[in-house]
Amino acid sequence: MTVFAKKLCPFPDYNQAALADYSQAIKLQPDNAQAYVVRGDVYVQLKDYQAALADYSQAIKLQPDNANAYFSRGVIYQKQGSDRAALADYNQAITKDAKLVAPIINIGYIKYEKGDIEGAIQQWEKAVQIDGSVAEPQMAIAVALYAKGEQEKALNMAQSALRLDKSFANVDVLKQNLWGTHLVAEAQKLLSHPTIQALRTKQ
Repeated sequence: MTVFAKKLCPFPDYNQAALADYSQAIKLQPDNAQAYVVRGDVYVQLKDYQAALADYSQAIKLQPDNANAYFSRGVIYQKQGSDRAALADYNQAITKDAKLVAPIINIGYIKYEKGDIEGAIQQWEKAVQIDGSVAEPQMAIAVALYAKGEQEKALNMAQSALRLDKSFANVDVLKQNLWGTHLVAEAQKLLSHPTIQALRTKQ
């Protein structure tokens, strides 16, 4: 799950303007940890991941209990394939805020790609227990169950997930949210099922 707290405008010019604004805010308040987090999010939108890492790290230095900074830095590490560093930051984020579902979900993705299917499902189930309105972990569980041959249960859960958020029927969205190669491949099998195809096209 890579959705950041602040939705930034997708147009680069506006992101550059936001970058200038937050840089000015940091200049005026160099100890404002949240300003570094938000500027880091802008850098992510601009795909300047090293600058984002630096800002998240500075936020953590200023505010060691900032769960969002740990999560956001973990996302960058995961994007770069540094799973060990990502897991360390995700676990720190959960330690700081046990109700933050995003790092719990992403730990599941890492576990799944490493072949720990049951461990991954446990992570996603934990996320659902914390917040049942989030579609992403429900869809991930459905995909894992479908791959295991538990078709009926998987289809029911997938339908529930897609009623919450139909965007998770889009493979590009799955990839953007750090679904790994194996999980995406299994997702494509589930998404091709006639029941799910019918739901996807239903208005």
